[in-house]
Amino acid sequence: MKTFRIHLLFFLLVACGGKAETIEDTATNLDTAAPQIDAGPDEEPPQDEGSPLEDEGIEVDEGESPADVQVIDAPALEDTGPLINGYLETVFGVIDGACGLMGPEITSPEPSFFKSTYTFRDDFSFNIEEFSEGPQNRFAAGNAGGSSGCSEIISMQLLVDCQNAVVLKTENEILYQTEGKETDFLVSIEGQPVGVSVSRAYKGPFTTTYSVADATNLLEKKLEGVNESSLNVHPDDAWVKQILIIWTLHPDWADKVETAWLALGPELKADTILLVTVEQNSDMFVHDTCTD
Repeated sequence: MKTFRIHLLFFLLVACGGKAETIEDTATNLDTAAPQIDAGPDEEPPQDEGSPLEDEGIEVDEGESPADVQVIDAPALEDTGPLINGYLETVFGVIDGACGLMGPEITSPEPSFFKSTYTFRDDFSFNIEEFSEGPQNRFAAGNAGGSSGCSEIISMQLLVDCQNAVVLKTENEILYQTEGKETDFLVSIEGQPVGVSVSRAYKGPFTTTYSVADATNLLEKKLEGVNESSLNVHPDDAWVKQILIIWTLHPDWADKVETAWLALGPELKADTILLVTVEQNSDMFVHDTCTD
């Protein structure tokens, strides 16, 4: 085809009185000219290869600096507050795992299980003034019984930080229709009233062994109390669901609580949300020594 074009041009030039030197120049230009591609009305011309920015969907105009590069069609991020993928830094340390994930479970009729780790900073010391208003009120109100004051205070703060919970009432303020088991405090999560009970997988400072049977006994006792308090609560303070928070110092104990939970019958678990949280780099909340 190229040879045919050359012969045709030669014929035309000769017919018009052209010179042979012009024929050679034209042939050279034809050989080196970049081919033109007609993309058609419905197609775009192919892009040049070798541009990593274009391969990644990033558009760069000529003369732009790297700071001006913009991602095309970048998805909008959902507003989840300070939480990123179940990892939250607080003034006390880091919560990792089930943090900020309970929202959809509040109105679900099914039970659910969550697990997290709260790693306290090296220089952490208990200062109630660093807590939010709800835990401060709980601290001032004192404990209605038992030895779980510290774990209740940190549980309130955990729900405030992870779930944007608002503490509505402490244990002594919740109204009941009859005497019986009581929940530890009442919060609002996503506009829904939620009762919260707190316990610990703990057998004393010198016990380092824990079995699935131990975890089963703890869960049966606490869940019976959860169900009883849900039946007895006064309509003015009635909650849509309860959260049972269990603190432990040992990750393998948390695993045993999970094993025990999975083996329990649906009538006992009802619609309870169970959260097992491992306290690390501290022992004051499981040991209930935060105010010592």
